[in-house]
Amino acid sequence: MAEYPTSVKIEAYLNSVWTNITQYIVGDITADWGIIGNKPNNKIASVGAMKLTINNESGLFTPDSTSTLSGWGFGVNIRLGITFDGTEHKKFKGRVSSIGLPYSIDGKMAVPITVVDWLNIAIDFPFGLTSVATDKRMDEAVTLLLAALPIQPDATSMAVSNEILPSVFGNVSKDGNALSELTKLALTEYAFIYLRKGGEYGETLVVENRNSRTSATPTTLPSPLADSGFLLKEDGYFLLKEDGFKIILNESQGQPIINFQNSVAASFGENVINKAKVKINPSRVDTTLQVIYSSPSPIEIASGQTKVFTVSYKDPSGGGRRVNGTNMQAPVITTDYLAYVNSDGTGASISASLVVTAEFGSATAEITVVNNGLSGYITKLQARGFGIYFDDPIEITAEDTASQSLYGMSRLSIDQSYQAIYSVGDSIVASVLSQNKDARYQAESLDFIANTNSTTLNTFLYFDVGSLIRLVESDHFVDQSYYIQRVKFTIRQGGVIDVMWGLVDALNANTQYWKIEDAAYSFLETTTYISP
Repeated sequence: MAEYPTSVKIEAYLNSVWTNITQYIVGDITADWGIIGNKPNNKIASVGAMKLTINNESGLFTPDSTSTLSGWGFGVNIRLGITFDGTEHKKFKGRVSSIGLPYSIDGKMAVPITVVDWLNIAIDFPFGLTSVATDKRMDEAVTLLLAALPIQPDATSMAVSNEILPSVFGNVSKDGNALSELTKLALTEYAFIYLRKGGEYGETLVVENRNSRTSATPTTLPSPLADSGFLLKEDGYFLLKEDGFKIILNESQGQPIINFQNSVAASFGENVINKAKVKINPSRVDTTLQVIYSSPSPIEIASGQTKVFTVSYKDPSGGGRRVNGTNMQAPVITTDYLAYVNSDGTGASISASLVVTAEFGSATAEITVVNNGLSGYITKLQARGFGIYFDDPIEITAEDTASQSLYGMSRLSIDQSYQAIYSVGDSIVASVLSQNKDARYQAESLDFIANTNSTTLNTFLYFDVGSLIRLVESDHFVDQSYYIQRVKFTIRQGGVIDVMWGLVDALNANTQYWKIEDAAYSFLETTTYISP
């Protein structure tokens, strides 16, 4: 029997209060998040987005107008809540990133809204002024990275990483951002990083380790509300919560029977890899202080003027090659800066009148100079520290000539920015080759309608990126475990929900599953769900 959500609710965080704006939503609601692609180097999620259309007849959602809804504008938090069987699932949360031009829909003026999830914060935040950290596991590095960001994800779930990395953030580029560093860390650990929606929180940043998917403990969907019991006291009366409602015994319904009569997109041989290369990046670090930035020419500075310079570190041996730095030293007069009234370094010295401070990062420094004396020229300005050099990356290659003769050459490269251990790269390249050198049928995605019955609707609500499913589909000879890699859905007017799951092979996952007679699909959830 077809099932529909009890409610679909859109809320905006206006003036520090979650405010229901569902009555203004017109048209479909679409959302898309997760990891795009299913190759061995697709390890980190892209920025997720939800798109809404809002009734703007009264001008409430036009920013900076006299009729704008109080608190509304760019950057406002928005969340989608879907309630079914007594549980509300926060199926998307993010911030307004764009408000489109008004247009007519069904004779009324409306505006399109795009909401992006937390990963957009990681893109927006520059990372060049982050310092090098030594002897850190990947999860510890991610924790340091998050602490440097102005906005945190609602929750995190981090597996302890496999080994300690000699240094991290040591090859941050001048224009690098936090998401690019998360990508480097994911490939270095060779593990997945993504956002999981729903549950008690709108979003949870999940950081796996290299072994997170080698075994799986199946969990189950909760029992339907109608089949759940209530907690009794010894006197036979129900134990009540503070709000007066009974406490539900959220029992397991066992292994859910799911019959999706929808479509699987599958391919044969498209993901063959018969030449795999992993690059590891041992680094060399100075043991004595070096000048890794020096101003190339005199800089004019007026009396009372403040100047701020963002500078990049260069190899002190010459050639102009950019390097990174650690153990950076606070500027010292004479040693690191000098100033005179004339640009050639003659005339009265005004060095003592300068106040020079610096904020040092791995790739760049921000140097601030305040001139409290006469006008003149900064004739010397430099930064000292230990240079970090990536002179000799090591490339580890494995290939299978038999596969190449059958299917042609198909390459894959993985750059492990912070990995320095040869044996790790060697094991990864061997694993990639052994698992992908032979052509096989692979499911790429699964489309279904969530409203088929209560179990399919709950499956859509509880399963997410990182959940493990077993897919059995005879038309394409598919009988394989897959992880959900990407979630995309559309909630149409009337409550019909179209869902697409992007899939990735679970080649090392636990193979326990339940098979459904006379049905195409069966599912196995492995990630513990936090009830709201």
